[in-house]
Amino acid sequence: YLITRQFNLLLQVKELRNKGFDANTIGEKVGLAGFIARKYAAQAAKFKEADLRRALTDCVEAEEAVKTGRMNDVMSVELLIVKYSAAS
Repeated sequence: YLITRQFNLLLQVKELRNKGFDANTIGEKVGLAGFIARKYAAQAAKFKEADLRRALTDCVEAEEAVKTGRMNDVMSVELLIVKYSAAS
């Protein structure tokens, strides 16, 4: 859940930044303090929007795999971490 939340916030911040909103406004819209929104904006700038969308899809698929018993919960989290920590 926390990994999914992180990617979701990054995507939201990136989209709002692309629309020209400043960090304080972005923070208000996504429920973060302005200084935290600035940190998210800096991190989101390192990703392409398509990559963030793909990451969210992968997170949903991993959660589904765990809930249907196709994959162990620890393994699903480890796979996500490996996949997205290697991407730069």
